[in-house]
Amino acid sequence: MDVSEAQADAIVPGSNVLLVDDLLVTGGTLAAVVRLTEKAGGDVAEAFTGMEPTYLRARKTSSEHIPVYSLISVNE
Repeated sequence: MDVSEAQADAIVPGSNVLLVDDLLVTGGTLAAVVRLTEKAGGDVAEAFTGMEPTYLRARKTSSEHIPVYSLISVNE
């Protein structure tokens, strides 16, 4: 089970949030942080990752309604 924590006042309700992660492999971390952000009242606008092995199809696991951008995509 993926669990994420944040300070109670770190996310201002109604704010737009950009998630940044170094590596998107399974999508579990991104999905957990999206849930945490939405539970706190924030709106995840987009997610950015430094590297994504696209053959693992992590975007389907993370969140289908949030655009995800990667600096580097690895196909093999």
